[in-house]
Amino acid sequence: MGVSVEENVPLRSQRRRRSAKRAITGGIGLLGAALLVATASPLISESSAGYSDGLYAQANGVSVPPTSPLASVVPSFALDTMQVLDVAGNLWIWGYYGNTGPGVSSAGQGGGTNGIDYTTGAAFNEHKPNQFKALENIKAMASSAYANYAIDEHGNLFGWGQNNGGLYMFGKGFGDPGRIVPAGTTPQNVTSNWSDAIMDTDVTSVASVEYGAAYTKSDGTIWTVGDNALSQRGQGTTGNGGAALRVATQVTKWPGGAQPNIVVVYSGYEGYYAVDDEDNVYFWGRSFRNGAGASNTNLNAAGCTTVSAVYSDFRCSTPILVPEITAFAKAEGVKSLGGGYAHGHLLTKQGNLYAWGSEENNSSGNDGLRDTSTNGTLPTLKATNVMEATARFGSTQYITDDGTAWAYGNRLWGGAFSLNYGSRTPANSDHLTGKVWDPAQDSSKRKALMIGGNKDSASVVLDDGTILSWGENGGGAACGGYTYAACLDKSGNVASVVPGGTPNGLYVWAPAVIEGIQNVGRYQTISLNSNPFTGSAVMAGQTIRYQAVARNTFADPANYSVAVDISSFLSDVDVDPESIAVTVGNDEPVRGTLNGGKVQWSGSVPKRSQVKIEFAVAVKSGTPAGVTLRAEATMSVSGTGNSDRDAVSHITTTNPDELENCDTCSAP
Repeated sequence: MGVSVEENVPLRSQRRRRSAKRAITGGIGLLGAALLVATASPLISESSAGYSDGLYAQANGVSVPPTSPLASVVPSFALDTMQVLDVAGNLWIWGYYGNTGPGVSSAGQGGGTNGIDYTTGAAFNEHKPNQFKALENIKAMASSAYANYAIDEHGNLFGWGQNNGGLYMFGKGFGDPGRIVPAGTTPQNVTSNWSDAIMDTDVTSVASVEYGAAYTKSDGTIWTVGDNALSQRGQGTTGNGGAALRVATQVTKWPGGAQPNIVVVYSGYEGYYAVDDEDNVYFWGRSFRNGAGASNTNLNAAGCTTVSAVYSDFRCSTPILVPEITAFAKAEGVKSLGGGYAHGHLLTKQGNLYAWGSEENNSSGNDGLRDTSTNGTLPTLKATNVMEATARFGSTQYITDDGTAWAYGNRLWGGAFSLNYGSRTPANSDHLTGKVWDPAQDSSKRKALMIGGNKDSASVVLDDGTILSWGENGGGAACGGYTYAACLDKSGNVASVVPGGTPNGLYVWAPAVIEGIQNVGRYQTISLNSNPFTGSAVMAGQTIRYQAVARNTFADPANYSVAVDISSFLSDVDVDPESIAVTVGNDEPVRGTLNGGKVQWSGSVPKRSQVKIEFAVAVKSGTPAGVTLRAEATMSVSGTGNSDRDAVSHITTTNPDELENCDTCSAP
């Protein structure tokens, strides 16, 4: 072990008791994972609830392990916004809410008015990927059009974003302008009151529709929040009106009258799917053109209200059992489940993909059936040997076990733009199933491992960590925030196109390479986070807590050298020696020491594991305003060229009004 660690000094007795509801102390581990999943997983999928993968994890309810081998895309119905969790546990956001957002009432999902270009280190004010450092050890995440939801390792459910459109919590009025808690222009400006954003505790999975969310708790109950215009709340009513149900409420009316033990919730875009511990599948919300996967006869028998029998348009205001999907779930197990507008899919543990829904733009994936404007398809076997599946508003994407990525549905919104692989023409006017990525036609034979996206654009992650996006480029979501001319595919060609396939339009095909995201590579795996968040103002007497995590994503143990350097501002802070701790994998933390302004460690990190360095400092009395406190974490892997670094910064102030809830602060 490195000389800067006091070996064999257990710190268990020094651990402070962690309450179930507590303020967050950094932003690591944002590799969304359904808390039920213990293996690695992709986090790309639709913004709703969780698409799971036994091999990688659950996404769309959102799942990923603490040590995912690759970056992943958060499932999201976010408005023209894409979100990625990197292998170091950082959340990156780009597009409409990537940085600037639409004015002062933006969801603040990105980094505020300025981001940092991690390639050049220069500030920019565009919609390119920006790092979000606000939460620690997130195990599940989902996003609606204007808000984010995340579950941490303790089961706390956090929510942040806008309150317009009925977003929905803490008693805010339906349609009230402005953001929900936490206060401040962006979450990064929130420090000690970030715990105010906790919606609930003991939460195990979360899913979102376009204007709402649902989540499950460890006691097997399920709760909903948000819009109820289409019966999405599952409360036995339809519409908002005076009973808009603006805060989270439990779903209590179940078939047969007894509360089932719900283990996971998924999104159906205009409703939700829930699965219990016996693989029974339930649905509530709107079913349009067989979008719920149930026949008209079964919807009527379950008590759903008929809006239009011609279009198979129903409102199910309380959960109903879906016999068609349940039969497959019980026979083959549920690996992932979910859907978009009037369509859905079930991926079973046996690798069979069943699809259903409207024939409009081939949303159901039934390539042999043409749209009659009223018809739909009940669950039908679509594909075999499938390892991942996810849905957008008007399309579905999946990956087969040979690493090929496929898509069907609206060709402009995440489907296959052309059936001529690698070409933009001829147009796939029937929106049929086509290849998005073919490893056999790639010079490096890279395979697709994870797939997903936001409402109208999709993304795929290759086995070397490359992220490719396609679909509608609203807000820059499918181009990584770049201009049309700078939006390039893997061959260096301009990827932005008009519907006919010529360059410089709103849509992206072939998939564009997303640049500017740190830690996308397979082995770049260090993350440094702080509380208060990076970029926050601090003053004399205030404590700053640091946490660096270096992850070993190799399949074997590896020798790492890790350091956190605060030497540049050591004279401005007092380090708490009792707070310095180093934790390797699941071992007990040991005492670390500060030498020359650095806490250093070197040694073996188990496979698929991590080493964590934590400590706290206090800003010294008399420190003037305007001092930059920049801490940097570095890591390298012995015997390889793999290395990485991350940094956080704070600026001192003498004005308490620039801080929030800092009882220990004092002006010099």
